[in-house]
Amino acid sequence: MDWKTLLAYISGSVDDGLLLRNEYLAAENRILRDQIKGCVQLTDAERQTLAAIGKKLGKKALEEVAQIVKPDTILAWH
Repeated sequence: MDWKTLLAYISGSVDDGLLLRNEYLAAENRILRDQIKGCVQLTDAERQTLAAIGKKLGKKALEEVAQIVKPDTILAWH
């Protein structure tokens, strides 16, 4: 568990259910990435979705979570 997650648990600033959902989705994404071979083709709508969320997250957070597209690319789409 990283320090940010630990701090969130201690401070109570993040809902436990939300943390569990994020943990589940991160594990599921790791499993799916291991099964994908080659490049993932994104539609324009998918690019727009990732760009909008990525802009809100910022580059630093994107570097921690983005897997199928480089953070700079996501931010350039916005």
